[in-house]
Amino acid sequence: VNPTKGVVLTGEAELALGARANAPGLMRVAGWSRLYQPVLGDRIVLAGRAGMEAVAGDDLPVQALLPVGGGGTVRGLSQDRYLDRVRALANVEARFPIYRRLGGIVGADAGAVWASIKDASLNGWHTSLAVGLRYYLDTFVTRLDVGLGKETTGVYFNFGQVF
Repeated sequence: VNPTKGVVLTGEAELALGARANAPGLMRVAGWSRLYQPVLGDRIVLAGRAGMEAVAGDDLPVQALLPVGGGGTVRGLSQDRYLDRVRALANVEARFPIYRRLGGIVGADAGAVWASIKDASLNGWHTSLAVGLRYYLDTFVTRLDVGLGKETTGVYFNFGQVF
């Protein structure tokens, strides 16, 4: 619910065959790493996530493309602001207690999309800063985040940590 220490490495693969003659098939692969490190006597947790994901297929509908922007990716961009076949994300947060079950975060988000893996580069990434509140219950976390971007300010209320 609220990790405080450790490393998580995940890989995903998905193959969806078109069920009908006119339905597109697709393949998706992803690799993600997450790191949680306590600092200052366990009062603050530095949390980070980085990963890349790609989808392949002919005539993919827009719903199958990979988004950057919104409460789960780059919080200072509007929801699904950028869409394409390949995406990379990096997020870092400092998570800290405020009072009893109430906590806060300050962080930075970065993400980019490309038409193909060969187009991927360190140029053209979209970034934003984030601040937020967390209310920790026994079995879940409620979060309120504000993403501060160049184009817009995003406000997101949701459940669970972003990563």
